[in-house]
Amino acid sequence: MKTQLFKIAGMSCNQCEINLESALMEKDGVVSVTVSFKECTVLVQYDSKRVSTDALKEAIISEGFHII
Repeated sequence: MKTQLFKIAGMSCNQCEINLESALMEKDGVVSVTVSFKECTVLVQYDSKRVSTDALKEAIISEGFHII
């Protein structure tokens, strides 16, 4: 199990948290997601044998956010 913290730009509301969490949880291998609109962070716990960091980044970007 791995844990990755991403700093995110582009979140403007609590709905952003919900959308981003849903998009990441859909990825096979993601165990948990904690999104903080106030801190502009996403903490993802995942199985690196089932999902790559690049796939997580792609999911974040596809929701319209930027990784900083």
